[in-house]
Amino acid sequence: RYLTQTFTDMTNVKKINLTGWKLKPTVMPQMFANCTHLESIDLRGFDVTNVQTFSTMFSRTLALTSLDISNWNPMNVTNMNTMFYNNIKLDGLDMSNFVFGYSTTINANAFAGIKSGAIVYVKNQDIKERILAINSNLDVRIK
Repeated sequence: RYLTQTFTDMTNVKKINLTGWKLKPTVMPQMFANCTHLESIDLRGFDVTNVQTFSTMFSRTLALTSLDISNWNPMNVTNMNTMFYNNIKLDGLDMSNFVFGYSTTINANAFAGIKSGAIVYVKNQDIKERILAINSNLDVRIK
């Protein structure tokens, strides 16, 4: 149930396909942090409805240009601090099924360092406004 630092610092890995993983984790901090050459991740096998923390999950995945986590519904998440921090090439992020309340902690670094003008798809206006309050250089769209 704990996937803390599962792939952290795997700097030579370029692709990760986890479609066959039928997991229901509760914590996923730093799962892909510092995977500096990671270009693609397929995470369709994850059920994240019980996840409480995504802290630093994709931080410093420097080669990642797009990420589709639109099938995720993390309705119990309480911590998204530095989740996408310093993803300098990320220009497409689909998190259009994300639902989180105002009790979810999203610090200033959650979306900091993402490529200016990157398109981020979200579920509603409230989430759009929260993300833009953190990083106004993103192109946040409701899907």
